[in-house]
Amino acid sequence: LPRAARYLVYTNIFVAACTAALVHSSVVLLGLTDAHITWFTFFSTLASYNFMRLYQLLDSKGEPKAPLHRWVDQHRWLIAALVFIGLTGALFQFFRFKPLTQWFIIPLGALSFLYAVRLPGMGGRRLREVPGFKIFLIAALWAMVTVTLPAIESGAFGTMEGAVLTLERFLFIFAITLPFDIRDLPFDGPNMFTLPQRYGINGAKGIGLFALLAMDLIIVLEWGLGFYSLAEMLCLIAVAELAAVALFFSNPERPEPYFSVGVEGLSLLWLAAVALAQIF
Repeated sequence: LPRAARYLVYTNIFVAACTAALVHSSVVLLGLTDAHITWFTFFSTLASYNFMRLYQLLDSKGEPKAPLHRWVDQHRWLIAALVFIGLTGALFQFFRFKPLTQWFIIPLGALSFLYAVRLPGMGGRRLREVPGFKIFLIAALWAMVTVTLPAIESGAFGTMEGAVLTLERFLFIFAITLPFDIRDLPFDGPNMFTLPQRYGINGAKGIGLFALLAMDLIIVLEWGLGFYSLAEMLCLIAVAELAAVALFFSNPERPEPYFSVGVEGLSLLWLAAVALAQIF
């Protein structure tokens, strides 16, 4: 990666922007009039992902070997500063939410903490290390953060539109997380039971492509129910097809930018598709 891109990716600024983009697409679709939930998501993602970076560095034994881990070791004060900035920004936005939204954020924050930190009551394992659990937890957490929180804030929580949009987002996150499991196949322990470990790379791709097909059908259903305009339906299906291409060509030999920029960047395209559809 070029120097500037490496800073954006390794400091998690890029992934925070991608998460915020998914949230803002929900803000637009659900008709929220302000974007403070988008900023909350950006800052909280910045804090939580960089905290995980630091925790993994301190939790690991021996000298860091991977380029990312060596970079984090050399820039640990920058990472710590970004955790502080993220926490400060997230807290500032937190107190602007409705009480119900605030109450919903608390368990999501606890799950994110347990995802990263080892606890004695779990045999010293993190949630991400529970066999066969990681990808479903990531998809569920991101679906709740990027759809359920805006739905609660907009008053759409509990409606058919909010429920279907949450399922659609779960399938999208599930599909674009699979390439990362394929990337990590040579490094994951044998007891992780990720989908590529259990079903092979081609089997995992088949599951992901099926999820994207189901998502396409849900998008068409939302158009039929009047949740989406024709332009929104077509633009979002186009992004889903790009996700299918990215998944199909994923393999452990792909360079890191393919995943951390290309696959992750599909979330930015999701917002771009929603914004483009508003023009027509």
